[in-house]
Amino acid sequence: MQPPFPPEAAAGAAPAAPVLDGPVDSIRWEMLRDGVEDYEYLAILRGLLAARGQKLSAADRAKYAALLEVPEEITKDMTTFTKDPAPIERQREAIARAIEVLSKP
Repeated sequence: MQPPFPPEAAAGAAPAAPVLDGPVDSIRWEMLRDGVEDYEYLAILRGLLAARGQKLSAADRAKYAALLEVPEEITKDMTTFTKDPAPIERQREAIARAIEVLSKP
């Protein structure tokens, strides 16, 4: 069972003492974590392309560079986005595979 959100000690909005309980797990926290991980994947891929891109064929370089762009099936603008997690998972998988390939010596 998940602990209550917010922590019971802070539920009154005016706790008698600082509440030192850790963050309470929630879907919002999980989505924030996923966003940070997605950003890290993109930063890693960008770094690998900068370091090793010149050694790739033009086609491979373009293929990997395209992964740095968010596909329209995920979002078209700041207010239009998918509610289906499948295209997001596919993009994450493709980026992870690219990182794996580009990380090999």
